[in-house]
Amino acid sequence: MVTIKTNTSYFNTWDHFSRVILIWGNFENRKKILFFDTIEELHRFEKVWDYFNPKNKSIVIDDFSALHSYHFENAWTYLAIKDLFFLEIPDKYELQKSTIDVRIWMVIEIDDLIKKLIDFWYSHSAHLSKNWSYNIEWDIVNVRFPHWRNTYKISFFDNEIDEILKLDKDDSKNVEKLKELNIYSNDKSDIWGKKSIKDNLDRISFIFRDWIKIFIWIDFMEEKTSILSRLDNYVDLSNVFKNLWETDLRISDIDINNVDELKEILAMKKTKIYTKNVKTITNFVDYNNISDSSVEIIEITDKRLNLESFSDSESEMICDDILSNIFIKKRYRKSLSKDLDLLLQIKPWDYIVHIDHWVWIFKQIVLKDLSWIKREYIEIEYRENDKLFVPIWELYRISKYIWSEDPKLTRLSSNEWNKIIKNTEIEVEKIAKELLEVYAKRSIAKWYSFIRFEKKEEEFRKGFPYIHTMDQEKSIVEILGDMEKSTPMDRLLTWDVGFWKTEVACNAIYKAFLNKKQVALISPLVILAFEHFESLKKRFKDFGVRIEIITRVSTSREQTLILKKLRNWEIDCIIWTHRLLSEDVEFKNLWLLIVDEEHKFWVIDKEKINKIRSNIDILSLSATPIPRSLNFALNWIKEISIIATPPQWKKPIRTIVSKFSDEIIINAVKDELSRKWQVIFIHNRVATIESMKKYLEEILRWISITITHWQMSWIEVEDRIMDFKNWKYDILLSTTVIENWVNFLNANTIIINDAETFWLSQLHQLRWRVWRWKTEWHCYLVYRKENLPDDAKKRLVTIVNNTHLWAWFEIALRDLEIRWAWDILWIKQSWKSNDTWISLYLKLLEEKIEELKTWEYRNRVDCKIELSISYYISDEFFETEIDKISFFRNIESIETIEDLEYSHETFAYSKDSIPEEFENLFMLLKARIILSQYWVVSLKKVLNNYVFEFDKNTGIEKIREFLNLDKDWNFVIQTIHKIKVDVANFAWDKEFLESLI
Repeated sequence: MVTIKTNTSYFNTWDHFSRVILIWGNFENRKKILFFDTIEELHRFEKVWDYFNPKNKSIVIDDFSALHSYHFENAWTYLAIKDLFFLEIPDKYELQKSTIDVRIWMVIEIDDLIKKLIDFWYSHSAHLSKNWSYNIEWDIVNVRFPHWRNTYKISFFDNEIDEILKLDKDDSKNVEKLKELNIYSNDKSDIWGKKSIKDNLDRISFIFRDWIKIFIWIDFMEEKTSILSRLDNYVDLSNVFKNLWETDLRISDIDINNVDELKEILAMKKTKIYTKNVKTITNFVDYNNISDSSVEIIEITDKRLNLESFSDSESEMICDDILSNIFIKKRYRKSLSKDLDLLLQIKPWDYIVHIDHWVWIFKQIVLKDLSWIKREYIEIEYRENDKLFVPIWELYRISKYIWSEDPKLTRLSSNEWNKIIKNTEIEVEKIAKELLEVYAKRSIAKWYSFIRFEKKEEEFRKGFPYIHTMDQEKSIVEILGDMEKSTPMDRLLTWDVGFWKTEVACNAIYKAFLNKKQVALISPLVILAFEHFESLKKRFKDFGVRIEIITRVSTSREQTLILKKLRNWEIDCIIWTHRLLSEDVEFKNLWLLIVDEEHKFWVIDKEKINKIRSNIDILSLSATPIPRSLNFALNWIKEISIIATPPQWKKPIRTIVSKFSDEIIINAVKDELSRKWQVIFIHNRVATIESMKKYLEEILRWISITITHWQMSWIEVEDRIMDFKNWKYDILLSTTVIENWVNFLNANTIIINDAETFWLSQLHQLRWRVWRWKTEWHCYLVYRKENLPDDAKKRLVTIVNNTHLWAWFEIALRDLEIRWAWDILWIKQSWKSNDTWISLYLKLLEEKIEELKTWEYRNRVDCKIELSISYYISDEFFETEIDKISFFRNIESIETIEDLEYSHETFAYSKDSIPEEFENLFMLLKARIILSQYWVVSLKKVLNNYVFEFDKNTGIEKIREFLNLDKDWNFVIQTIHKIKVDVANFAWDKEFLESLI
């Protein structure tokens, strides 16, 4: 493990397991206190620490008396949150009056000592089972103080104290003789002063002078710097990289996706494997002949302990979070609407939307025992204290509400929600028809099948000066395969900025060239068009492809000449902006259109693009595809290729969070200009951008600055950006006008002012505007406020912790929890959309598209089963209540028996035993899936019958199918939509349900 020193600040993005290993390895036998930002972080650390240190368990300190008490303890591990520093400390004079100092040979009667203990609010306890307690054994007084793991024996000889012993409660052989003992009062009413621990650090530092003080992830505590400056023997472990002088421990996540990658790591680096499944991993290591000296397998006996893998400079720590994904693959595939819905974490006191009742507040999970039947329910609260208890196995009916911070709650009896759903369905149907009309035309179109030229295509591929990544190779094969089909291609090529999407597109362009077809590449911005032009000219220099560009800056004469060449087939690939969509543009033989960042075009331009979609191959490139585009791709409306593997030389950005200061700005700019690069400075306030320019010119007198912002015309913005890219200026001072469209190849540092005011996706997009070459590059996130809001802290910590090269999608989805999601989704067709929530809107859209594609009515059937069966999962299987809710929401979103059984197998994989109530839950879920296929909306016991009730739209054929299932149940038809079974045929409800499945 990495060696750390005291009185030093360290930076790294690690998980709680790496923190345990790091502190344990460096300070195993030292007295230490760890400070955390939140109590949740403290408990996550505590759980892992106590598992790996069963003989040296941690103790939580939550008040000053505990802190003072532990001053007298030996080496141990104490945990506290940062709020401890702001607690009041007792007045010294009053504290002395409320203390008994007992010493050896001190003369005092036993009865007087007992009276004093009673006055100090100590109580008698026969076994000292309570804090602040005492008892008497002949001439010995036993005392137990709060927090301490020791008890004390005060032995008397007549009226004189003969001996004071300290006994370890956990180890009876551990006995220590003391010369004196301070006994404190349990009455705090008169002794607390007005000053806090923070204000009196110098006076009370003796309490933990010899302790190691470890600060974990307290990155936005304004007083931290002041506290650290007054402490010795501290270690600051930060999640946020604040300055270049901090030490990076180089602890990182491990990304292993398959057994081949696991074998490669085990063979290369010393590895410890922490697993609940030792037999599986041992067999794997033996089978692959991996050296025993390089791999150590450690069994995790606590089935509830979920460790996260990590790597440091010396070794790899691999846990079941990776191993489970490798050896137990998730086979089932959810739609994006479900993925988005499940992503939005639900916790107590969140606003929630119920599919039948609209907006309410989630209060808690409650376990109810009704006539010996145990079940868990979600307690929810509506307006005017209306309450509803939803069975936990119906959690799929709720989603998180994120549109406004303080929504108006509804009444249970309100009909308003039905109107909103009806209006949304009308809008969804309109959008679905428009989309499917385009794709229907494409699917029936007879199309040219491109011919394969294997040798020439391979020669072009090898002409790339770098090695293609595995994902690039896969994407090239997928795209060229689409071009060889008889139906038009419509494929989305996506992932983060700088992952060589253009190189993949070049292979498609060259295939079209070999087939004697023309290609058009359309870009939303002149600057990007010129970047593509320069890139393509270099790439096709030795392959004979004729490339031209036409934009608004092209002269009339140049445009006329290029259009003529285009008609006469003297151009193989044309790069355009919006000019391509003009009516006077005429191609000789256009068969492939490449659209760069389509969502950045104006609506009228998108309509023009859609008109030519039905009879042309389309390849869309996007570093930031909107979730709706991804949704269509994931639901097979269009194809998708993902490049998730970064180029080998590509480095992640070094992201630095700092308080705004002249020193930070000057050093950042000086360092960059000394490396012969440029700087981008983001200031997103047009009203004060000129003042910011004057400020920068005052502190950096030798530099030249140009400004761009939203109030300028696009022509002026582009002209200034072109001047900056041509090295006419050192600094580009801009608003977010450059957020998505421009790559600055000569800039290696970006400074974002007032970073706390930006959304996550904005910060990520902005920091990727600077070039991503082999040299290290920096993004400075500077803020001015003394106390940042909690959501701002979350954003800054998230953006720093997601510097890896494929972080954009994680950040975009994480952003949904913090910002107004419709802005991300680009769903702004009308006011109706805003009254639903993301997952429901996309779910309705998916179902409507599927219905229109198949011409079958898609009925949303949610079968409710009301039988006397216990179903719940004990809290001991989960770390937190939030984890429990997430688990239920995941399994309840499953729609097939195969996937449900696989989920059951996965859950049981790491458990010693599965309780009956858990098996009952999966049985209910399985029954719900089966019955929903026949449009059964409810199954319940009514008097002496089990009654199946069908949806009112269920046809005769569907009911006949259900009746054909009858074996020994003796179905009786009550009405066309109700079927009953006599209860007498079964011993209990569970037997009946088992017979169904």
